[in-house]
Amino acid sequence: MLKKRITTAAIILPLAIAGIWYLPPPAFKWILGLIFIIVAHEWTQLIGLKRPLIRVLATVALMLSSLFFEKLSLLSLSNIGLGFWLVAFIGLIGYPANKKFLSEPLVGGIVAAFTLIPAWLALSAIQAQGPEKVLYLLAWVCLADTGAYFAGKRFGRHLLAAQLSPGKTWEGLAGALLAVFLINSIFAWGFGIGKNFWSLQLMGCITVLISIIGDLWESLFKRNQRLKDSGRILPGHGGLADRLDSLMAASPMLLFGLLHGFSF
Repeated sequence: MLKKRITTAAIILPLAIAGIWYLPPPAFKWILGLIFIIVAHEWTQLIGLKRPLIRVLATVALMLSSLFFEKLSLLSLSNIGLGFWLVAFIGLIGYPANKKFLSEPLVGGIVAAFTLIPAWLALSAIQAQGPEKVLYLLAWVCLADTGAYFAGKRFGRHLLAAQLSPGKTWEGLAGALLAVFLINSIFAWGFGIGKNFWSLQLMGCITVLISIIGDLWESLFKRNQRLKDSGRILPGHGGLADRLDSLMAASPMLLFGLLHGFSF
């Protein structure tokens, strides 16, 4: 399994970085849209749809919901996206008492739309402002995940969300924040990135905290459906939704920050 994970990452990561850096914004947006179609199809399973035809129709409906979000200004999009993740946080706190409510197909469809579409449009908007901003976001999310893994493995004692993800601990969360603090320090002092050191640290930490909500949010729906992974498209990693869950929550937060004066 480890060999598969490393091989898949070695193939996918360079392609992702090249696409983020070299694709013009319109092409990046629509290629990312194709990726999100696959993610949307995976989410139809996470919300409890079983029949293949129904899942295909639901995927189409999810992507058509982008027509509503496309009409919004970037400021409204970021506000709605960030507001949704705050609601999702309340949903996590209320689990499993709200399990039956979240298992309703209509509720699941609305949840999937607000989970996926603002993230797709936010990532596209961030890349249009500068591909390096998307790479910084990826660095935050990936290094936080790495820091959480090693800190949790070495020091983990206190579970963060036992009913959703028994592998996540408060010590792992501290490791994630420490990893982000360190990489931001390198960005700021080593490469001169970040006009204000502490605003960079604050944005990084808040973005990572919300990315963890995204990770737990997908775990909630996988737990509801008794699924280990959202799909099998990535050998050793599961589905695309499994790899993008944190990024989908983090992207509206970074867009919100960029639109309110934060800059690298």
